[in-house]
Amino acid sequence: MQSTIHGSLKAVINHLFMFAFQMLVSEREGELSSLKGELDVLEKEEGDRQASMADLRHERDKHTTSLKDDEDKENCPRATSEEELLSVNRRELECESAALGEKLEQMTPNMAAIEEYRRKEEQHRDRLKELDQVTSDRDDARNKFDELRKERLDRFMKGFSTITNKLKEMYQVCVCVCVCVCV
Repeated sequence: MQSTIHGSLKAVINHLFMFAFQMLVSEREGELSSLKGELDVLEKEEGDRQASMADLRHERDKHTTSLKDDEDKENCPRATSEEELLSVNRRELECESAALGEKLEQMTPNMAAIEEYRRKEEQHRDRLKELDQVTSDRDDARNKFDELRKERLDRFMKGFSTITNKLKEMYQVCVCVCVCVCV
């Protein structure tokens, strides 16, 4: 009879322990999967922003190179030989200079290209801010995930200790009852 009570008590205790353990595990798995989902979304957003940042950098570099090439062509002096210099008349040079001055005054710079460059540069700054924010959000989510994982382990160990102590008490009570009954 004592072994039957002892066996039944062990079975009940094991059942209680397993039930408590399964409840803790399922609760923590739900939190874990939710955090993993958030982390995946944030990492995807970060990847998208990095790709668009690369595109914007490429566009900026293309426009910057184009502007520099135009400036270099205008500022580059022509190579002239000594014979050419001697053959050119001062009056002709003054006329040519005046004609170029008039032509320069009539020219209108392509303000749309400059405005587009400024707009793209502003977009670039905005995207950098977004990237920083997404990175910060991702890091926060990762830290929260790590904290919850640690908290889950701490709660599990606390519950495990509580169940172990209760099992020890119940076992001692059962052993004491069984000894008293047998004596």
